[in-house]
Amino acid sequence: MAATPLGVRGLAMVRRTLALALGAGLLLGACPAVASTPSGAIDTSSKASVRDAWNTRMAPNLDVESGWTGSVDDCTPGHPSDAAQQATLESVNFVRAMAGLDPVGFSGKLNREAQAAALIMDANDALSHDPPSDWKCWTQTGHDAAGHSNIALTSGEMHAGQSVQLYMDDPGPGNRAAGHRRWVLNPYVDTMGNGLTTQADSLYVFGPTDDRNTNPAWVAWPTRGWFPGPLEPGGRWSLSSGDATADFSHATVVVKRGSTTKTRLKVTRFAPVVGYGQPTLVFQVAGVRATGTYTVVVRDIRGGGPARHRYVVRLFKP
Repeated sequence: MAATPLGVRGLAMVRRTLALALGAGLLLGACPAVASTPSGAIDTSSKASVRDAWNTRMAPNLDVESGWTGSVDDCTPGHPSDAAQQATLESVNFVRAMAGLDPVGFSGKLNREAQAAALIMDANDALSHDPPSDWKCWTQTGHDAAGHSNIALTSGEMHAGQSVQLYMDDPGPGNRAAGHRRWVLNPYVDTMGNGLTTQADSLYVFGPTDDRNTNPAWVAWPTRGWFPGPLEPGGRWSLSSGDATADFSHATVVVKRGSTTKTRLKVTRFAPVVGYGQPTLVFQVAGVRATGTYTVVVRDIRGGGPARHRYVVRLFKP
């Protein structure tokens, strides 16, 4: 099962309309799913490729400390170490590569803005996308960045890769829309920024976009094919469509475990919530193990695309 940072206090995700989230002038309804695969995508049909990518591009990042140079005592934003920023960026691009998406870059400007937001969250031991001006270490820059970021807080130390895994896990009853995950997996985003303190992270997800980016017909999490067991999100699975007209409001989902003798698992389907990137169905699967084969079938999808999608997830110990 997925490992999340010890002492996680919470996540907060920002919700925006599709037009705002994906950039002015970008008409999602006119953008079909693109079948091409980015050059950096991970071949999830190959167990060896996924294992190698996990062990070189993700697992090491889970232990990278923040190296934060700032202080909540005198409200110094500081910055994380170069190693921590690189580890965070590598982690973001690892999960995007697993999903067949283009990589993103970090902007120095957005990093600084996100850092101001992370400082506010750390200083107040609380999360808000609209932090009030009476909060300690409040700045207009930090306030504005908080409204454009995934934000997370722990009671222990926040490591670089762990913040990304936490966004992808999206645990807890308040995250049934899996909004953090959906923003990280937004196919059109081109640039993000990140701020990291000892206990807080702010991932600026509303950076510049590019409508020429690869937009897969489907993005599942866990992804189809081979998938690292340590990254399994505690049974909180999701399926996103690259077709902006897709409607999951009447969709049903069946998950079966096993390759020969298949056992149907209990699935709790959450009502779809729009406003977090691509149209997405989120569902909680009971009885998921760290290894094994899982067949997922989603039916009754409405809109202009296919009404049914079937895929197989193969969890393994990398």
